[in-house]
Amino acid sequence: MKKRIIYLALAISIFCFYACEIKIPTAVEITGSPKLTLTANYDVSDLLSGIFDDMFAGFNEDEESPVKIYDCVHNSITTKTLLVYVEVLKQNFNMSSEYTTPELDDIFDLIDNQFPGGIPFDNDDLGFDIDGFPQFNTSGDESFDMPSLNFQDLLGEDFPFKLDSAGIKTKLYIYGHPIASVLSITINDEEKANNNTVPNWSDINNEANTYNSNVLPAGGSELSLPISDGLEDFSISVEISSDATLTKQMLTANEDINVVLAIMIPLKLVSAGTGSYTLIDLSEEDDDEDGVPNDILGRERGGSLAELGDMEVHIEKIKMILTINPLPFKNAEIKITNGNSGDLNYINFPAIQFGSNTITVDFNSTEMNAIIEKWPFAPKIEVLFKNNAEISIPRTLVLKKLEVETKVKVTAPLALTGLGL
Repeated sequence: MKKRIIYLALAISIFCFYACEIKIPTAVEITGSPKLTLTANYDVSDLLSGIFDDMFAGFNEDEESPVKIYDCVHNSITTKTLLVYVEVLKQNFNMSSEYTTPELDDIFDLIDNQFPGGIPFDNDDLGFDIDGFPQFNTSGDESFDMPSLNFQDLLGEDFPFKLDSAGIKTKLYIYGHPIASVLSITINDEEKANNNTVPNWSDINNEANTYNSNVLPAGGSELSLPISDGLEDFSISVEISSDATLTKQMLTANEDINVVLAIMIPLKLVSAGTGSYTLIDLSEEDDDEDGVPNDILGRERGGSLAELGDMEVHIEKIKMILTINPLPFKNAEIKITNGNSGDLNYINFPAIQFGSNTITVDFNSTEMNAIIEKWPFAPKIEVLFKNNAEISIPRTLVLKKLEVETKVKVTAPLALTGLGL
């Protein structure tokens, strides 16, 4: 009896559905506005500074290179700063290896009897060959293999930035052998002052390739070089000044002559004017093997934001706030476009502004609908730089917080939910 009642109830239910033309639902729509906030001190310094570490690593790996590059790690330094250390000359100077003892005795007699303060180097009546003095093994007319600091060469001609020369400090140190005090230094055909001082390089750690100071060592001669245009054409020569006076101490010493060029370079870049730099251009990606245009969302048609099997996902709004300390950019904004003006899939999004330490991406329903409807979606992302824009590569770059707020609608067949009939 009980079974008959159940069968009867089921038959009546089916009859009612068909008689009343009631349609059984085939899909379920789920709508929500999830919000996600991630707060953490996540160090992402290597994303930027690691590029430069890799770029210059070869100089430290070559033991024979006179150029070494150190990362300045003093606590007071906030912008990533490099110390370029150039060993221009390290050469033993010993007059006895150039002149025989009788010749040296004649020179010493002249010093004792005629020139008690030292022999004038340009005196033609000394009786010995001044031109026979040893030549110093520097680059002469040849250029050093210096690191390229021209960012147009490194990142392309459309990169509108150069190093900010105002923050670059350069010194030349000449020390060691007593004769170092009378050497003449010529850099790029320009004679430089010689301030004979022994520098203190104790802050250099050769194993870690670091320099633990925020200034160059005391002493030396300050130089002004066109560092921001690159160092590829850098040349230097060393010789005894024509007006030098040679003392007996200079002529008897057996020591090294050291000439070191030190350059402290903060990686702060400034723009000469307005310009742009393309970060990503997905429109240049090739079509797949079936000839289907590249779509960043993996779709084969427009109409939905993404297709996950038989489900359709619509994101009606997305807002993302990224808090970074410190923000590397000033006087700049991000521009996103899809396709070219006049194309069916062209989208021109509003510029994304940089805050004091935040980047805010806020796509409203209009922009999200454009992404949904336009196909293919393969955007181009550019940074637009205003006049006097700045990029400062921080020593420490910390992601402080990520906030994401969305409005999502997912449509799924009932069969996927386990509720389908």
